[in-house]
Amino acid sequence: MLDHKYSLFSGLNSEFVSPDWDTKLPQNINDSDISPISTAVKPQAGPTEMVFRLVVSQVANFIKDDPLDGLGLALRVQGAEPGTTEYEVSVAGLQKFHNDFECLEARLLCIEKQYCDPSAEPIHLAASCVRRSIIEKVRRIALPMRETPEWGTDVCNVQDNIFRIWLTHHESIVEMIHGCVDFAWYYKSHFHIDSLLFLLGQLFKRRPVGPFAEQNLEQEWPMTSDLDFFLVIAESFRVSYSYPLSASPADSILDDLRTNS
Repeated sequence: MLDHKYSLFSGLNSEFVSPDWDTKLPQNINDSDISPISTAVKPQAGPTEMVFRLVVSQVANFIKDDPLDGLGLALRVQGAEPGTTEYEVSVAGLQKFHNDFECLEARLLCIEKQYCDPSAEPIHLAASCVRRSIIEKVRRIALPMRETPEWGTDVCNVQDNIFRIWLTHHESIVEMIHGCVDFAWYYKSHFHIDSLLFLLGQLFKRRPVGPFAEQNLEQEWPMTSDLDFFLVIAESFRVSYSYPLSASPADSILDDLRTNS
């Protein structure tokens, strides 16, 4: 799962990792079912700590069988005029993306119904949050650019829509980190400093006011205690770019951070 995820983040095709794997999906079985005298292994229904593993494995299996190769093209050609071939390709691609993930949601709901009890233990809540986090992001991504509530204000072109999508992704991860404290490690593994710097950089290139800017600042500010070093580096690069012949005002702060770290 980690190899698969990092291959996607590095820009490789999702099928680059283990294209011929034959590993079966895990099942919820009792220890007695795997004794030498057992004849057939049958999965047991009912709440189990296996639920988190079952959910994550189902997501990985889905991505293996339904690669997202067409999503990038669908997002890039959204700027085409309605009625054109390019626009129809975009709408069809986004609809397929949405339909595919509806199938995944049905599978995950089936797993939750059989094995999950959110009131039992934190691991059950974490398992249910995986589905919710994925589906919320999918619905935002699959919404055609011209049908977004922000169309004509904060979203006027493909670049604005990409920013909206990244903001949604980041917002969802931060929400899950705070909502599933015991399993924050899982969501932190999906958090990338590059995406944070991208969002912060957009505040300098875009209008510093408006719903998107406010959402961005509301998310980033509480994280400054953990990410101050990276934020100062980003500020140093920005100011150095603006004033290439003079020392950046952030240089002295950066030196202090290096000395005290």
